[in-house]
Amino acid sequence: MAQQGTYKWTNAATAAARVQVIGFAPSHVRIIGVSGTPGIYEWNDQMVAGSVMVTTNAGATTYSATNGITINPTTVSRFGQPLSGAGAAAFTNANPGVITVADGSVFRAGDVINVTGVANTAVGPTLNGQYTIASIAGNALTTTTDTTTYGVRVSGGVVTLYARTNADGTIDYGVNPNVSGYSITIGTAAVGANAQNVVMTVWGKNNVT
Repeated sequence: MAQQGTYKWTNAATAAARVQVIGFAPSHVRIIGVSGTPGIYEWNDQMVAGSVMVTTNAGATTYSATNGITINPTTVSRFGQPLSGAGAAAFTNANPGVITVADGSVFRAGDVINVTGVANTAVGPTLNGQYTIASIAGNALTTTTDTTTYGVRVSGGVVTLYARTNADGTIDYGVNPNVSGYSITIGTAAVGANAQNVVMTVWGKNNVT
């Protein structure tokens, strides 16, 4: 039996390209817009990278050579975060504590994060630990923790997503940094319509027994 995975998401008000990490090499990808005006977007491993076949609700099929589907060895978690974590440029001693990272767009309010590798002064608790993000402004992650009595950051720090609560209340846990696989880059020609509910099914190259 071939490997298979199913993934779902809801596009933003302006649909944007996205990355989905899977744990196997794909041979066929089918994306279906299931709300609003339906559409089907397909790619297989005989097509060039970045291409996609698009079938509209009216039954018309077109081919796009760009902004479609590309398969890559993975370098990011299924949340779109680098597997190695995001570097911390600052961590304030405040109530609440604020962590500044290189790219805050991969995090959301409510995420549970792990902070490791911070060199801080020996006075007070270490800044390394687990935190919940209360809010995000640009690359600044405001935590729910009062860090005024913690050690002062000297240098370093890596922020890794540990858990994310979905809209339906289920919890996703971050990918182990040692896990390898493949990522699917889904371009704007394949991701579906604005604010659309989308389901993607991926079939693998190899059989499982």
